[in-house]
Amino acid sequence: MMLERFRLNEPIGIRLNISVDVQENSEEIIGGTNLWRIAIYGSRDYYGDHENEKIGFNPQILDESDALHSPDIIPGRTLVFPLITTQFDLSAIGCGDYRYLCVTIAKSADSVPNFEISNNENKRKVVTCRIIRCINREPLPPPPTAWLRCLKWNVTNERVLEGKGYEVAFKVNIEPFNDTDTIYGTDLWRIGLFLSNATSGVMTRAQYQPDVLSEEDKAIPLIRGQNLLFTGLHGVLDVDGLGCPGVSLQYACLEFAKGESPSPYFYLPLGPSRAIIACKTINCHPISQATDD
Repeated sequence: MMLERFRLNEPIGIRLNISVDVQENSEEIIGGTNLWRIAIYGSRDYYGDHENEKIGFNPQILDESDALHSPDIIPGRTLVFPLITTQFDLSAIGCGDYRYLCVTIAKSADSVPNFEISNNENKRKVVTCRIIRCINREPLPPPPTAWLRCLKWNVTNERVLEGKGYEVAFKVNIEPFNDTDTIYGTDLWRIGLFLSNATSGVMTRAQYQPDVLSEEDKAIPLIRGQNLLFTGLHGVLDVDGLGCPGVSLQYACLEFAKGESPSPYFYLPLGPSRAIIACKTINCHPISQATDD
């Protein structure tokens, strides 16, 4: 990446060399026009794939000629976009929450021919981000980081709700690393609940409840030297017939992640999935049989 001289609050010229390795097991050689869309933006973290954490988003930096004469996709070869030139205002990058400059490579909506792409994470785009040092002022302190070691959860009670499945009460105990930052705020956490056919919980998600936390639970602080505890949590699952032989859904799963709009912003390094998922085997619940009076 090559930059022109920095100008405060003004776009500057950026020249990018972008290359992407094409896997050898790709199905075929694909040639055509308008195959690619390359976006550029600032991001709060190095994953760069959260829609609510982008700044200065430009959805297409390829000019008309570059887009029209797209490089072909050849299995086992490197896809090269040489010396792409664009404009971007770097004033807001590097000094505060937004410390990364990212580019995303995806299929253009107007590609001829139509095709599909997928990366190792089964996403239809490739994202790469680079940290940018603060240029225009004294850098602000970096956001705090929640370093979490492990998560355990236990079902504390189950009761049948007439015609509404099972109400499950549970608690969650998260152990942080010793060097985690202490974090107080609002909307810090999110805990989801769902049923799955795999112990990893990454395939099927049935009866997905994205967040069972109250506003008070979301504001429970992470304090260095103390476990992060959530007690008295509740969710409702229809488990009739589940956990029994011949039924695919055998696991109840919990998903722990950062809140949707945490204040203050903080880092939670959990890998590309951005969540901890823990699953438990469901005891067999035979389907209730109606009886005639």
